[in-house]
Amino acid sequence: MNINRIAKYIDYNGFKVSHFEKKIGISNGAIRKAIKNNTDIQSKWISSILDNYTILQSDWLLTGTGNMCDWDKKSSYVDGREEVVKRLMQYLASEGISVMDVNHMCGWSKGNLQKEIDKGIITADHLFRITRELPELNPNWLMINEGTMKIDSPTTGPTTDNSEELQKLKEENERLKKENEDLKQKNAALEQDKLNQQTLINLLQGQQVKASPSTVVK
Repeated sequence: MNINRIAKYIDYNGFKVSHFEKKIGISNGAIRKAIKNNTDIQSKWISSILDNYTILQSDWLLTGTGNMCDWDKKSSYVDGREEVVKRLMQYLASEGISVMDVNHMCGWSKGNLQKEIDKGIITADHLFRITRELPELNPNWLMINEGTMKIDSPTTGPTTDNSEELQKLKEENERLKKENEDLKQKNAALEQDKLNQQTLINLLQGQQVKASPSTVVK
């Protein structure tokens, strides 16, 4: 169904559904509802999607064949090479990746990419190669400033960030340690009560011995 591929495209690019709906001119919540109910949308909205997201391949959207996006379009989707270069450098800086690192990843000669960056005319072929070598870099954000900077790499599977789970385990461990300390204190108190009771019994028994009359020998 078309709606499944629309949902995949939205998720792949990190779009907010509400922003996507606004972009194509559809009523608020219509796409979200269609995704939830697994129902297709009208053909006019399909046309609007293809008009607004020109890198999205119509064959893929309509039939599921071919590639999701056409990265060979050089002028129709890049909104100014200098802006693209700025976003690329922003991403590299955020990840601590140098231009030399990118050259090495892509197998380019030293200084190849830097020359293009200095001129602000990085080629579409090089942009395509960069997005392939840096799978977390969102192509739509890089090319047309749509969506978020980073996406989950489709080749890496689910995220392995277990920080939230580790925090829960730490909290549970602290709770168990506290419960253990409480039990130790209660056990110590019980032992003390038992000792006090025994001491009291011994005292009472001693008083009874003293209070009993002496045995008379006839």
